[in-house]
Amino acid sequence: MKLLRYTLFVISLSLVFISCTEQKEEVQFELSGKITDAGNKAISLNRVTLTGQKSLIASTTADDRGNFLLTTDKALEEAIYQFSVGGKGVSFVLNGQDRKININGSFHTLEQYDFDLTGSQLTGSQTLAYEKIIKKQWPKPMLVDYFNNQENALVAIQTGIAFLMGSPDDYAYVREIVNKVDAEMPNSPYTREFKEFVEYYDKKAAQSTGSAGRFAVDIGQPAPDIALPNPEGEIMKLSDLRGKVVLLDFWASWCGPCRRANPHVVSLYNKYKDEGFTVYSVSLDRNGQKQRWVQAIEQDKLAWKSHVSDLKYWQSAPAQRYGVRAIPATFLIDREGVIRKLNPRNTLEQSIKELL
Repeated sequence: MKLLRYTLFVISLSLVFISCTEQKEEVQFELSGKITDAGNKAISLNRVTLTGQKSLIASTTADDRGNFLLTTDKALEEAIYQFSVGGKGVSFVLNGQDRKININGSFHTLEQYDFDLTGSQLTGSQTLAYEKIIKKQWPKPMLVDYFNNQENALVAIQTGIAFLMGSPDDYAYVREIVNKVDAEMPNSPYTREFKEFVEYYDKKAAQSTGSAGRFAVDIGQPAPDIALPNPEGEIMKLSDLRGKVVLLDFWASWCGPCRRANPHVVSLYNKYKDEGFTVYSVSLDRNGQKQRWVQAIEQDKLAWKSHVSDLKYWQSAPAQRYGVRAIPATFLIDREGVIRKLNPRNTLEQSIKELL
């Protein structure tokens, strides 16, 4: 009897062991779809760095009709990924929450992002935007607006590096998101790579353009005067603030990076206003959008009095005089009205204290 019980126990234990060893890992991520004209071609998904290094996530071969299925037993982290078919590839961001992505398109138009991607609102919107940019269906202002108002920092990085590196003016938009990236992804390897990328191009720009950079004014020059109406129609002059340390701030209600930078400026204003520091804000809002400008002042709690605009967008006379081609753009002016710093974003507080 005891022998029978022992035998049954051993058999039961063996069955449990067999069932455990035969149990397959659960699929955590799936990428499927059909790429016409890609029959029997190699298909892969790689994680990529900003320097172009690739790490293979999964690979397969399409069937003779171009159907494919890639799966992983681990959830994917938020990162930039390259989807490659027969040597052609496109890159996009997956946010780490995606579980099933489906891609349907043609091999011949793949690199134009001319395909349907479902399963991720973020990635679907990104690939649709890239198709419009590559096919030149968006004029430059629409590309810039898409970049400036991009909520996902990693999509912003990829978009900037891919489409806004054609000129110093374009690059100015890219470098303005450094603080946003650092705040939203402080521990990401992409943040470190992006900072190194910006540092490299900053040095390159300084070597080729000199200290004035992209601006039409330089450190040590008297700040050109500005006289524009405030929201109530009263003319306010920059020169009337002589005797104070002034942050001349070019911004706009539609500018995402400007709005994100405002809390820091407000904090410094409240901290040093009693010591002789103030702000003179020039808005590059459009004609017909005065109310948006006023609402942004109220919403962002911009408590200083000097808010002016001619509502001429990029044709703003002061912006052209100072050579402002990207916002936010700031100039720190000493008590004598002389420009002492150009765009002192990372050193603003220390620079204010030095001049006070």
